[in-house]
Amino acid sequence: MEKIIRLVATNDRGMRIGETHHRAKYPDALVDKVRDMHEDMGMGYGAIAKELGLSKSIVRDWCRYSLRAHSCANWKRIVG
Repeated sequence: MEKIIRLVATNDRGMRIGETHHRAKYPDALVDKVRDMHEDMGMGYGAIAKELGLSKSIVRDWCRYSLRAHSCANWKRIVG
């Protein structure tokens, strides 16, 4: 049987972060898009949520960096 090796992003404490976290529901690209729409284009939480089909609260939390706020410090190999 062939083993599958995956790389997962970790923060400075070695914990999984972003879309490689086992409970992540959305890709990092979507989080970045939401933040760009808010920060660069000046769109409000409700407008972004409506346009992308997301809840207003998840958009708010991403834009306030209370969710998905860690930076990748390292990559870890997971063999499965």
